[in-house]
Amino acid sequence: MNLSPQSQAALERLWQGQTLTCGSLSIGPLADDAVRALRVIVDQFDDLRGRAGVDQARALRTAYAAALVAEDEDVGGDAPCPVNAPSLVGAVPVVGVRCSWRLVRMKCKNIRGVAPFDEIFTFEYDGRSTLLYGPNASGKSSLLGAVIWGLTGKTVTDAAEVADTSPVYCSPDSSGKPSRIRDWPVMHTLPAGSNVRTATTDCWVLLELRSADTSSRLHFRRSLARGLEASADGLTWMPCSSLEPHGISPLDLQLSLIAPSVFSRQSIESAADARNLLSLMLGYDDLELIGNFVSNVARNRTILANAERQANDGMWAELRGKLGAQPARLREGLPVRAEVLALANRDKPTVAELDAVSGRVEALIAAAETDVARLIGLPVREDGGAPQGLADALTGAVLALEKGVWQNFQSLAQLRLEVALPLLGEESPQDRLSGLRGNIEQFVNSARARIGSRFEWWQRETAPGSKASLLIRAAQRYDPDLAQCPVCERPLNGLPVQRELTELKAADQALLQTLTELFHNLRVELDEIVPTTIWAAGENGPPRRLLDDWNEIQQAIGPQLSSVVSRFDAPIQRVLESMSPVEFTSSATLPTGADGEFSTKAAHFVERLRAAEQGLAVLTWGETNLDIVERSLQSIVTPPSSSEAESLCAALSKGKQAAQDIAPLAAVRSELSSAKGLCETITSAETQYSVLDGMKDALDPLKRLTNYAATQVESVFGAIKQKTIALCRTLYPETPSGQGFQGQCSPSVSSLWVDT
Repeated sequence: MNLSPQSQAALERLWQGQTLTCGSLSIGPLADDAVRALRVIVDQFDDLRGRAGVDQARALRTAYAAALVAEDEDVGGDAPCPVNAPSLVGAVPVVGVRCSWRLVRMKCKNIRGVAPFDEIFTFEYDGRSTLLYGPNASGKSSLLGAVIWGLTGKTVTDAAEVADTSPVYCSPDSSGKPSRIRDWPVMHTLPAGSNVRTATTDCWVLLELRSADTSSRLHFRRSLARGLEASADGLTWMPCSSLEPHGISPLDLQLSLIAPSVFSRQSIESAADARNLLSLMLGYDDLELIGNFVSNVARNRTILANAERQANDGMWAELRGKLGAQPARLREGLPVRAEVLALANRDKPTVAELDAVSGRVEALIAAAETDVARLIGLPVREDGGAPQGLADALTGAVLALEKGVWQNFQSLAQLRLEVALPLLGEESPQDRLSGLRGNIEQFVNSARARIGSRFEWWQRETAPGSKASLLIRAAQRYDPDLAQCPVCERPLNGLPVQRELTELKAADQALLQTLTELFHNLRVELDEIVPTTIWAAGENGPPRRLLDDWNEIQQAIGPQLSSVVSRFDAPIQRVLESMSPVEFTSSATLPTGADGEFSTKAAHFVERLRAAEQGLAVLTWGETNLDIVERSLQSIVTPPSSSEAESLCAALSKGKQAAQDIAPLAAVRSELSSAKGLCETITSAETQYSVLDGMKDALDPLKRLTNYAATQVESVFGAIKQKTIALCRTLYPETPSGQGFQGQCSPSVSSLWVDT
C-alpha cells in the first residue's frame, strides 16, 4: 500500500505504542495483537482488498498467523542487540520547531522523464516560486516527481495503482507472444539500446534547500542503493529516516508535494463529497480506506468464524460417536476396556490421550499374539514378540479350513462327477459319464471309417499321373441327365469317363471333401458330443491339481503361519505318491501309412480327440479314487481329526480361542487410529479458529481509523477556517451595513488560501 506521509506518520505512532488523539476521539495505545493486525493489513492491503467474503478473512488469517510465527522465531533466535543509527547532530542542522525551507537546486541522474539515460541533469529553483509550462510529455510532472521521490521515496505516475517496479518485455517472437526480460524500477530511466538485460541501476536525486532567512542550508540525497541521506555541506552524508527533526512535517510533504501531484481533475471528480476531497488533500484518505476495510473484513471474519465453529462442533460430535462405539467391542474384564470407556466419555480427547490408549491396545494385541504363537508351536522372537498380524491370519485360516476339503482343494474338486457332469434331468452324473463313453466310442469308429475311405481316395489322388483329383472336382458338377463334360461341355456318351463320373457322383460325399473340410467337420462333430468340462478336466492331471491347491492354501494362510503349515508338506507328499495313475490310451483314427500332408491336415483333429479322451479318463479316475483322496486330505488338513495324527486345522484351532480377544482389539486399534486422524484434523482446525478468534479484539480498535481521519480533516480545516475569518476581520473590520464583521466573509474572501 502506497501511503501518504500523513497516514504513514499516524500509523508509525500507533506501531510505536503511542496514541492518536483528535478532540475527544483517541486511538491507542494498541495491544500487541492490534499492532500486528495493522501491520499485516498495510503490508497485504492490495492483495486483501482484491478478495471478497470469507476468502478475504482466510487470507488475512494466513498473513496474521505468519506474522505470529515470525515474531516467535525472532524471540527464540539469537538476534543481535539493536544498534542505534548514527546521529545527525553536528552534521546536519536539526531544529525542534517548524522551519521554512525553500528549494534551491535539484540535481539528478537516470530519473524517468527528466533526461536521457546516464546524463546528469541540474535544475535551478533559486528558492522562488517557479512556473513550469510546456506541451504534454515535455517533463513537467517528472521534475515534480523527482522532488517527491527524493524527499518521500514515493513514485508518482499517471497509473491508478502505483508500483515501485514494472516488468520489461522484448518484442513479440514468431508466436506473437512477448517474453519478459526483467523487472525495472519505475523511477529509473530505461537504458538506451538493447542492454536492458545486463544494465545496472544507478538512479539518484540530490536536493539543496535553504532556510527562508538564508542562514542555513540542508542537502538531501536519495538513491536506489542507499535510500535517503542528509548532509549540512553536501560532502558528509548520514542516513536519514525522517524529515521531522529538520522541521519538515508529514503535512508539509502532503500539501506541498503529494497533493499537487495527484490532486488532478480526475481526483476532484472522483471525490464523493467535499470532505473526501479535503481528506485526499491532507493525506488522510488512506486511513479512511484502512478503517473501512477493517470494518468489512471484520464482518467477513465473523462469518468465517461462525462457519468454522459449527464445522468443528460437528467433527467433535463425530469423534465422540466413533469413540463411544468402541467399549462395546471389548469383553468385560479386559484391562483396557475401562480406559477406552473413559476416553469415549471425554468431551474433547487429545491426540496424546488417543496415542496413550492406542499404545496399550497395541501392547495387549502383541501379548495375545505371543500367546497364540506359543499355543500353535510357532517360534517366538528373542524380544518375546510374535509375527505381526498373526491373529488375523490364524482366524482367517481356521475359518477357511473348516469349510472342508473341496472348498480348499478347488482345482481337484473340478474332477468330481457332480461338478463336471451335474445331474441333468433324471440322468445322474454316472449315467452321463457312461453315455459319454459310448458316444465317443461310436464317434471314433465312425470317424475311423470315414478317414480310411478318404485316405484311399487320397492315395489315388496323389498317385503319379493320377487324374483322380480332377475327376472328384468334376463329379461335383456332373449332371448324369445331360451326359456332358462339366469342363468343356463335350458329350460323354459311351466313354469310360462317363461311368467314372457317374460312380463318383453317387459315392459318399465325404470322399468329395478336401482334407481341410473333412477334419474340420470331424472336430465340429466331436465338440457337439463332448461338454466343455471334459476338456478342462484333461488339462491337468490329479497330482498336479492337488499340488497347485496345496500351494494356494499355503499362500492364502500367509507367511506368519508358514512354519506350522510346512509341517504338513510330508503328509501331502505321501498322498501324492499314493495316488494311482490315470489309465489312458488314445484311439488310433488314422490308417496305417497316413503320413505327410494327410497326417498334417489331421493333426488338429487328432489332438482334439486325444484331449477329449484324456479328460474322460481323468473323470473315470476320479469316479474311483477321489473319495479315497478326500478322506486322506480330511485327516491331514481339515477337521475333524479322526486319525491319530493332528490335522492342520486342529493345530491352528489351538490358538483360535486365544485369538478371540485379538480381533476386537485390532478393530478398536483401527478405529482409534482413525479417531486420531480426525482429532489431528480438529486440532489443526481449532488452531486456525483460535487465530481467527484472536483477530476479533485486534480488529475492533482499528475500525476507528475512519472516524479519526474524518475528525482530523475537520479539525485541520476548521483551524484554517478560523484563521481565515480572523484575517478577514482584520482586513474588513466593518460590513457594508456598518454592523461590523460577524464571522462571515464574501465568497472571494472565503476561498482565499492563507499560509498558516
